[in-house]
Amino acid sequence: MLAAIHKIKENLKIPIFRHYCCTAHILNLVVKVALETNNISIIIKKLHTFISTVRNSPKQMDKLKDYFRINRIPFKAPLSDIITCWNYTYYKIERAIEIKSFLNHLVANNSVSTNNWPTNEEWLILNELLKLLAPFALATKVISASSYPMIEW
Repeated sequence: MLAAIHKIKENLKIPIFRHYCCTAHILNLVVKVALETNNISIIIKKLHTFISTVRNSPKQMDKLKDYFRINRIPFKAPLSDIITCWNYTYYKIERAIEIKSFLNHLVANNSVSTNNWPTNEEWLILNELLKLLAPFALATKVISASSYPMIEW
């Protein structure tokens, strides 16, 4: 990144060219490391596996849609991750908590997915984790906006 900035400075012949570190990227790296601690990563991986199983099964997704339809609530699909962006893990947890009661119906009717269904204690941890990460998610959203300059001329 710094080499590219020096090259731009040389090519454009700009006397003052300051580089501001990509705060969003640094924040992403810091939170990703925090999420990789043993206990937290195991719970997140468990939830990820459960959600992946549901999302990759048309039969499970149809059942989930039926539960929403029965309750006359607009369908909200469980979200998957984008590995390079920690905040998608945040959104995945947020959505899972939001639709937990509907996902729980899938667990009750499918013994295969119960191995990856978080325990009650793990759901409490996910709730607390969501509260803890909320300010970081907001900061990431604000500083990642494309209208903010990363380089000052």
